[in-house]
Amino acid sequence: EIPCASPTVIVADGLTCVANGLNGLHIDAIGTAVPHFGATAMISNSMLSSNNANGVRSENPLHATNTTVGENALYGVNVSGGDDRTCVLEMNVCHLAANGSGGAIGGPGRFMKVACAITDNGGPGIETLDGCLLLTDCSVTNNDGAGVITNGTLNVTSSNFRRNTGPGVLCVNGECVADEMVCEFNGSAVDPGGMVFVDCSSVTLRRCVSNGNVGDGVRASSSVGP
Repeated sequence: EIPCASPTVIVADGLTCVANGLNGLHIDAIGTAVPHFGATAMISNSMLSSNNANGVRSENPLHATNTTVGENALYGVNVSGGDDRTCVLEMNVCHLAANGSGGAIGGPGRFMKVACAITDNGGPGIETLDGCLLLTDCSVTNNDGAGVITNGTLNVTSSNFRRNTGPGVLCVNGECVADEMVCEFNGSAVDPGGMVFVDCSSVTLRRCVSNGNVGDGVRASSSVGP
């Protein structure tokens, strides 16, 4: 566990955190009321696996490159944000697999994932609680729940969501812009759908595909009446 106050940059390259009693890497803000003190963590070429809590738990912005986070008891990555404008999580060419509660969860904040594989997790592949999620060249497959759950804005480019037991994509209370997004073979009788949009102000889909899902391929709905 690394407590952070004042502007701090934590850089780890080639870090291995395996089979620890709690989190693999825990970056803990000093003072829970104000989680951001300018601290930033940057990890690359690392492995965080088989830990008894999260692979990474961070209360400060996290940037990860070429890193594997797998088989942790809770989430692969669990990040808290300060507000919906702060970039609290950026991942490039990372693999989140077989984590017990889900691949990645966080919010509020701005989240970016580029060329990441998020597979075989015991909960949703990615869940953002408030803010903005940007996905580019990602593969989100075989997760137990939705591929992606976003409460806020969702931007997707050239990504696929396949064989998740919930909807491939679930966007709530925001807006979605997707280019070349593929949702196939997602959903179940209790959690159906390929692409599901609830209470979204706008949805734009360009050259997208939604095939072979349980339930509707694309569904847009409102939870309130006129």
